[in-house]
Amino acid sequence: MAPVGEPVMDQTALALAVQAITSKTPVLAIRMPATLNFLLSGVRASPEQATAWTFSTLSGNGYPVEFTFSSMEESIRYTVEVAGPEVDPRERLSRIEHLLNKLDGTHSYTETIAHFRHIQADRDLKWGAWLGVRHLGEKTHYKIYAEVPQAGLAVIDQVIDQIFGYPPLLEETVVCPTAIGHQLGSLWTEYYFIIEQFGLLFKQIQSLLWRAGLYERSRELLELIQEVRGYSDPASAPGFPPAKYGFSYAISTAGAPVIFTFFAFARRLIGSDAEIRRNLLALAERRGWNFEAYAELTAPLATWDDRCDCHNVIAFVVAPKGPLGLHVSLSPPNPVM
Repeated sequence: MAPVGEPVMDQTALALAVQAITSKTPVLAIRMPATLNFLLSGVRASPEQATAWTFSTLSGNGYPVEFTFSSMEESIRYTVEVAGPEVDPRERLSRIEHLLNKLDGTHSYTETIAHFRHIQADRDLKWGAWLGVRHLGEKTHYKIYAEVPQAGLAVIDQVIDQIFGYPPLLEETVVCPTAIGHQLGSLWTEYYFIIEQFGLLFKQIQSLLWRAGLYERSRELLELIQEVRGYSDPASAPGFPPAKYGFSYAISTAGAPVIFTFFAFARRLIGSDAEIRRNLLALAERRGWNFEAYAELTAPLATWDDRCDCHNVIAFVVAPKGPLGLHVSLSPPNPVM
């Protein structure tokens, strides 16, 4: 156990991660650590420090912070647990509401949280809610992610039926709603699903694209997925590895076209932390993406060819127009591993 007043190693990993990111985005040198420290106050104060930095379902290794890097904009994103493991998942929306009262006085979130509470309806939850942060230039945006329990599925089914109608999103395959995300101050709500089968055919992704009016972008999506995997020719690349996959539909109340995102666990899709890093940095160089902050943060992973402890999810974003996007999320590398 670390001496009193000395940060435990898991907090050191976070401090080094923030240092790595802000070295490439100095405009965030004060704002980012201040925001993170405030949001993680509940985790830092948890009486269960033995598990407070390893309990979360947010990341593969249980870390309560996940960083996300995007090809679509030069923003810094992260999602956090807002309390330690001793806090019931049903109380996490209230904790988020408390934090937002202190952080964000420009947007109304009362209606959003009330809607999420209605969906959760005091049912048993696995993780409850997370809070996402996006620093873009001089602005900071917040996104609430709420778990959808089995008892709340009817609410989601009603929304999806209103937008897409019948038949089910995927014929002969169970699709399970898992979460809803809403960015404060925006008109967009994102609905997340897990495909409850082990393995996936690309024609199933094409079907999901078709439901969103995006079928014509199928070829581009397949090419990007296979390029991330390290194959230059999608036709000769093997099929998707056996794993569970997911997707989301982002829907605007203003009637804007639906945005579709396909996601997969990075370890299953590509391999080790080192291999994922090599593939993504090579792809970023070919496509002209600014992944400098990602490269700096993941420098310790360059030799991790035998394991995948940090990378979590790779997501592919498809909108009606513009280049396809890619998001990669990961936990900060532990400097002693």
